[in-house]
Amino acid sequence: MDLIALVMDDHKLHVHRLNWQRLWVAALDDISVTALAWSWDGHHIILGTRDGAVVTVAAESGAVQRRSKLFSDGAAVVLLDWKRTMTQLDSWMRDCVEAWRKLCTEWAKASAQLASFQQTLLTSLENFGESGSAGDLFLALLREGQASDGLQQFLLADLAERGLRATSRAVDIAVLAIHEVLLSELVPTLQKMAFLLAELRGCVDLPDWAASFCVPAAEVQTIETFTLQLLISVDALRRDVVSDGAAYRAIFSWLLAVIQRLSEGLAADASAGAVLLHAPGSSDASPHWLAAHPASDGSVLVHRVASEAAPAVLATAPLDTCPAEAVVRCVSYGSDHLAALGQAPDGGAPALFLSPLHADAAPLRHRDLDDDFQASHVAVSASRRLAFVLSIDRVRSV
Repeated sequence: MDLIALVMDDHKLHVHRLNWQRLWVAALDDISVTALAWSWDGHHIILGTRDGAVVTVAAESGAVQRRSKLFSDGAAVVLLDWKRTMTQLDSWMRDCVEAWRKLCTEWAKASAQLASFQQTLLTSLENFGESGSAGDLFLALLREGQASDGLQQFLLADLAERGLRATSRAVDIAVLAIHEVLLSELVPTLQKMAFLLAELRGCVDLPDWAASFCVPAAEVQTIETFTLQLLISVDALRRDVVSDGAAYRAIFSWLLAVIQRLSEGLAADASAGAVLLHAPGSSDASPHWLAAHPASDGSVLVHRVASEAAPAVLATAPLDTCPAEAVVRCVSYGSDHLAALGQAPDGGAPALFLSPLHADAAPLRHRDLDDDFQASHVAVSASRRLAFVLSIDRVRSV
């Protein structure tokens, strides 16, 4: 600051520049000044009076902002020194800013990997002239086990297992680092700030202490409320990071299983009726998946597909009279049953088979459908009491 504050015999406060250019003058008719000092930031001037009061004046306008009576009558204020307070809050705030920068840096690395993943996928689809969205193609792969040419090129050549593992590892590292920053740095710092602000609010609410702090109680309460809201938001963000990280891990595990199946010649389009089924009751972070497709003896083979092991036959679901090559679709039914949609090779009526997923077991039942019903998909209701058979223009419940 290049300003000088003076109090004259006429009880006026003068503020000048160092070249004695006067900025403003404030009349202090009812104040007998005995001491004067600047605030640490240069925004205020404090005056000590003969009657034991301290007056705060705005340095820009000369307006009296606050008057506090610190001493009894007859005890004049002869020395003032306004030092910076609440430096601990400033230090903690800088820690919060630094932690947030670290968090953004970690996520930027993972975002770059995901952006490259997405751009490579879009390029592969464009090269094969596929106009559908990437989300629809992945949904079809999950629902029907059918990978388009562009998606298969992306998974096996452009991305491959190595690229998928690199992307998954980058996202995992970022999620763990972000969670660590939030849990170990940001949340504890905000908790300490909230505690200190609560103590300060309690002090300024006491009449005997409020004059010493010279801080408006409303402002302290506003800052405390904002800090608590920020603490709640950060904790919610931490939970969202954990949830999203688990979702990314499940998706990458599924894609890895798909790549391994495609690489080993177990692609869904290699055998009619193959489909990916989620293993019932699986709650592992890297869930197992089931791949079901017809066998040559008129049954459906159910394979386990997981990232850590090669596909293995789990069970055989007998379909009785339904020929293997006639199986159109199959879907899990209950915890250990399979619903399969069959089409007779001679053009006869399609049929729906319900069968247990274990060997040497007869089909539970089968239901013949109309001859003119060109069935293409089968789905099971959430209650497991209805099966829906779909054609191009009709849906039939069974």
